[in-house]
Amino acid sequence: MNNTEDIITTDSGTAQAEASTFQKVPEAMFSSWENNETTLEDKPAEVYQLNEGETQLVRHLPPAAADDVVSVFDVACYIMSKVKQCTTMKLQKLLYYCQAWYLVWNERPLFRENIEAWANGPVIRELYNYHKGLFTITDSMMNLGNPNRLSKEQMEDVDTVLEAYAPRSSQWLIEQTHLEKPWQEARKGLSPNERGHVVISHAAMAEYYSSLYGQE
Repeated sequence: MNNTEDIITTDSGTAQAEASTFQKVPEAMFSSWENNETTLEDKPAEVYQLNEGETQLVRHLPPAAADDVVSVFDVACYIMSKVKQCTTMKLQKLLYYCQAWYLVWNERPLFRENIEAWANGPVIRELYNYHKGLFTITDSMMNLGNPNRLSKEQMEDVDTVLEAYAPRSSQWLIEQTHLEKPWQEARKGLSPNERGHVVISHAAMAEYYSSLYGQE
């Protein structure tokens, strides 16, 4: 087991978020934040390995697998075709918000993979295992997944999320998730930089972001 941790350090500072101009993503999503030194977690490469004290890894799929539920790699490829280059941390957060808002708008998940509450915010382990060791990623480096598997409606919903979140920095996205209930609830009992791998449930995301939907 690899017990090392990748450290990401950012400059100190504060910023006040601007009001969102996108109707589908409410202004209540954006609030003030402060940069802090944060730690990116690491875990063994075996995605489904159970550690001591764990009983199971729950995959939050709908009761009947929907034909239009795609892979996180399919969605990541589509996102990268739009943004071209970004940090791996930013890609993780964009995927989180795509999943969260897709659950609100369509009442089903966009992609199959679970999202875990790590110290640096929500992370999809399967994608992390793919880009592990990389700070930035480009569209040409995403050679897993097929963006054409997304339906037109899925692409439009992802585009809406990207309009609101893609202009933001990686650190802004990290801090924003830290202010929101789904990540906070999954991190209960853990210190700020402590490793954690509790799954952020679809129910938690849908409930929280639905409560923000349509707010002024």
